[in-house]
This record gives sequence, C-alpha cells and structure tokens, in this order.
Amino acid sequence: MRNLCLFALLLAAPALAGDALAEESPAAEEAPPITEKVATYRQLAWELHALAKRDAWTGVERIYVQMVDLDLPMEAEEHILGATAAQGIGDVAATLARLRAAHALKEDRAVIEWMYRLDTGFGEVSIVDERRKKPKLEAAKPFFMPDANKAVQFAAGKSAEGRFDGLLPVGEYKYGKETFTVEPGERVELAYEK
Repeated sequence: MRNLCLFALLLAAPALAGDALAEESPAAEEAPPITEKVATYRQLAWELHALAKRDAWTGVERIYVQMVDLDLPMEAEEHILGATAAQGIGDVAATLARLRAAHALKEDRAVIEWMYRLDTGFGEVSIVDERRKKPKLEAAKPFFMPDANKAVQFAAGKSAEGRFDGLLPVGEYKYGKETFTVEPGERVELAYEK
C-alpha cells in the first residue's frame, strides 16, 4: 500500500508542478490553444523546411501555397523559401510578393537587394487572349540568366492558357505578329477577343 501511494504521488507530481507553473507564468495564460489548423500549419512548416534542404522547390511551392491558404501568420524565412520556389518555376510576380511579405516581417539586406534586382530588371505584362488559337510568347533574344529564361517560359505557358499577368525580364518580345518592349516600372497590356 505504501508503494502504491508513493507511485501515485510520483505520477501526480509533474502535473501538480505544471499547474503551479501555469498559475505563476503570465505567458502560459496568453498562449492560445493548439488548434487543428495550427497543428497542420506546424506540420507543413516542417515539410517546407525539409523540402528546401533537399532543393525540392516544386514541393516547397506546393507546401507554401497550402500554408498561405491556412491564413495564419507566417515567418519571414517561410516567405523567403516561398520566393525561392516561385523563382524556380519562373513566377517572378509571386517571387516579388513573397519577398515583400518577408521584408514586412524582418528587414534583411539580401531580401532588399533581391527585390531591387526584380524591380529594376523586370516589367509588368498582361496578356489576355480569348482566341481559340493563341500565338507563342517569345523573347526576341534568349537571356543569359537562367531565371530570366524561366520567367519567359512561365509567361509563355500562362499566355498559351489565355491569361498571363505578371513580370517579364526587361527586353524585346514577340507575341504572334505583335512585338513589344518590357521596361522596368512600366506595364504592357495586350488583349485579344474571340
């Protein structure tokens, strides 16, 4: 019987200590309960970082979008990983938006320089094409930077679907018979009806 009482006391001690700490700690009162949404977010954040370590940027992109859809506050580092993933697929507008989100949370010189390169090296383009047969979007000359070529490929894919609204590297482009020039800080709009 004495052993049973000692055993019960040992089991209860951590719980009692936890209650005492919770009463003394104001932070414990402020901590929100972990909801299913928060638990999902934590799991996705872990996956995001694990995929980034393996340079699996398509997976990082997929996980980042899921994290954003949860509509919970995100860390600057997660936005930076999302920006890297978006850059990897050529979505420069998403890259810039994610960098701005990271910058709003934490000032980082590398992020500022990255945003500056995008702001000065890319321009806004909108292509809406409702025609059945859509021409191919091409740069007049290939770019030396792989990220610039990925951006053109991404835009070409979206314009082939009928709509592209994003950023392209500064330069000359052809869309069917039409030619246009992309400049930083300027917007080019092309619209075609059926």
